[in-house]
Amino acid sequence: MTLIRKEPGPQPLEPHLVWNGAFVTFLHPGYEDPFNRLCTLPAADDGGVHYGTALTVCGIIANNAFNGYFAKERGADREPREWDSILRGVKFYFFASNNPDDQYPVVTSFANWQFPLTLPPEWNALVIPQESEQKSCRLSLIHHGVDQAHIVPQHELTWFIVQMSQFFIGDELAMNNSKNVMPLRSDLHFCFDQKMWCVVLKEGKLVCQTVRPHGKKAASQFILLHHNVEMQPLDCKSKECLFARIAWTILPLIGDLCDLRQVLPMKTTAIIENGQVVNANHKQFKEALKRSGAPMTRTSRSRSQIGSAKCQVR
Repeated sequence: MTLIRKEPGPQPLEPHLVWNGAFVTFLHPGYEDPFNRLCTLPAADDGGVHYGTALTVCGIIANNAFNGYFAKERGADREPREWDSILRGVKFYFFASNNPDDQYPVVTSFANWQFPLTLPPEWNALVIPQESEQKSCRLSLIHHGVDQAHIVPQHELTWFIVQMSQFFIGDELAMNNSKNVMPLRSDLHFCFDQKMWCVVLKEGKLVCQTVRPHGKKAASQFILLHHNVEMQPLDCKSKECLFARIAWTILPLIGDLCDLRQVLPMKTTAIIENGQVVNANHKQFKEALKRSGAPMTRTSRSRSQIGSAKCQVR
């Protein structure tokens, strides 16, 4: 059964999407449970999370470890590596290498993330037509109340110049041209900039991926309306900018790991800062997030988890 819905029209949409509020948690195998959560994603892909999306998200957090793999337990068999398969379960460990105890470093912020030398093969194979631009919203197809949304945000200009200039040689205004700008309905633009969603690759199509739902009611509505809806043609857009937008959207989720590691003030966490691997204690980890401007992402779910973790330490 395909996940992709061709039209963003009124409900019911086909294929019918059901989300029961469940999430899938991805864990770092190099650290002890329960102080090792990398991120969580809504289990809104036919009862789980799309494998390629999970690999992209966890790979970015793990400093572009796109050859990594998933397993339900530390010593369990690897999940089949199929881009369009579904990871169904409550939690998965993400291994960045063949070393099951690898304390691989995590990227603390978009500013500390380097654009990968090689994209995942499915992204490398993606061809975006360089034909005509459209003026309607690229997600809803609505023509009214449409903004011009930057894919890599304007305030990330310094990062853009350093990391993306190789793709825009001779184009000094690349950040503001059609390759990095797409029309979005104003409410979807707002949600885009609130890191609620980004564009990912599923079944060879660019689709809407819900990342950070704010509140269960709002999340349910957004997921039911937009999750896995195929984007309207993104002619002339840069796939490198779209991939960078995924990193910009998901990297603040690492704040949850920082929150959990505070229970172990004497333990260190390997992080990437200024291009270097640093073994940081919790105070240094938190300061790195503050320096980068990355928001702390503590949620009601993470607070309860922190509380239970403290009880386990005692």
